Amino acid sequence: YTQAASMGQEDALIEAALMLLYGKGVEKDDARGLAYLQSANMRLGSPRASYELARYYESVGEQSLADDWYISASDAGIIEAMARRGLMHMNPFSKVAWSPTDAFQWWRLGKDNGDPDCTLRFRLFVFGLCPLVLLLAFGLPILTVRRLNRKAAGEVKS
Repeated sequence: YTQAASMGQEDALIEAALMLLYGKGVEKDDARGLAYLQSANMRLGSPRASYELARYYESVGEQSLADDWYISASDAGIIEAMARRGLMHMNPFSKVAWSPTDAFQWWRLGKDNGDPDCTLRFRLFVFGLCPLVLLLAFGLPILTVRRLNRKAAGEVKS
């Protein structure tokens, strides 16, 4: 991989970087691994390199950097990054604006492209969160008004 990576082959750069970052078959070397991924991203414009950078930074606890790379990867069409992008829109402390509508759109796009994580999140949103919000917004006030009306009617009859 390193020989092909030195010639600028995208898949080799990424695979060599992953081996170095996670110590798979070689001695772990974060600096070289990150250099390979950044080279694939900057020189070759590799969306997959953006996604792998995001995954790495998330694994080491650098959430802010991970978010930046997930945004780049999802904008470039990496389906796996779309699930993460949707979650970012649901987190009020994320780098992106809180927006259930945007989260829904990213998950729908990922679902339409066959990503199982996006499909799951899309279904949870549509069949779980939306009904819950509707119940809280409309159901509880209606039940409360009915209860108060019954109580008032009971007081009048007494």
